[in-house]
Amino acid sequence: MKLAFLILAHDNPAQLARLCERLDPERHDLFIHIDAKAELAPFVEALAEKKLKANIARRRVSVSWAGYSVVEAMLTVIDDALASTERYGKLVLLSGSCYPIKPIGRLVDHFEGDGDASHISAIAITAGDTHLRKLFMRRLFNDGFLPVPISSRLPRVDRLLARVATKTSAYLPRDVDRLLEGLKPHFGSQWWALTPACAAFVRTELASRPAIESVYRSAYAPDEQVIQTLVANSDFKVINAAPREADGAMTNRYAPLHWIHPSDLRQFTDADSIESIQRSDKFFIRKIARDGASNLLQRIDAVIHELPER
Repeated sequence: MKLAFLILAHDNPAQLARLCERLDPERHDLFIHIDAKAELAPFVEALAEKKLKANIARRRVSVSWAGYSVVEAMLTVIDDALASTERYGKLVLLSGSCYPIKPIGRLVDHFEGDGDASHISAIAITAGDTHLRKLFMRRLFNDGFLPVPISSRLPRVDRLLARVATKTSAYLPRDVDRLLEGLKPHFGSQWWALTPACAAFVRTELASRPAIESVYRSAYAPDEQVIQTLVANSDFKVINAAPREADGAMTNRYAPLHWIHPSDLRQFTDADSIESIQRSDKFFIRKIARDGASNLLQRIDAVIHELPER
């Protein structure tokens, strides 16, 4: 089985190149989106230095935290992978700060035995989930309020209007159940592995149902909602990693393939134990601290990937 790794990166080119090295790029393909706010050249140079072949998205999105721009960045690499002539068993979403904690061959074996399922975390948002329902009942403008050509010239005005519009929306809740056209809303971790057919279904649904895109374009953290909702309401076979919890707000930590650090910082550093990482049944950790994790990565490479010390 050949995999397509879809990677969202915005900083630390050296770490991105190190990640790509561990993804067995001789057997699997890499599709990378670099945030439009970042300079592209250092990423290209870091990959070239290690002689890594990767498909870097030509359409680059300026990504805002918890905005629909995150989804747009994801869609660029989904589109690039689906346009390839290669036949992939899975499209696996990662960030530049993820790192494999098992050999990629183990991940392939895991997928080989899943009966062509997609792996995603998705929990239904019920009327009683007041916290989760607020994520899309109100309108939030994390990507700004004005069209991009105007907002780029008037950033302060755009930020002010976005704050005013977000606060005003609290008094004007929208009828999301009607706007979702019968879909039951779901929420879960951003990180997933989809079959190509399932990913193509997501693209078709978003293209053909603009009302649904409109709901999530002004929702909070749509990267943890829109694909989860579409897949959970589909007929595709899904292995769901999200348990039902009293505190639904924590379900974004239940990723199917990633161990997300339990601390408030949610970063793996040199203080973390290689023994605890070895005990994890996950395939990646998320996320590697930009500073203070070099020794941990050395231990992972030596112990798990059986590479010589650098």
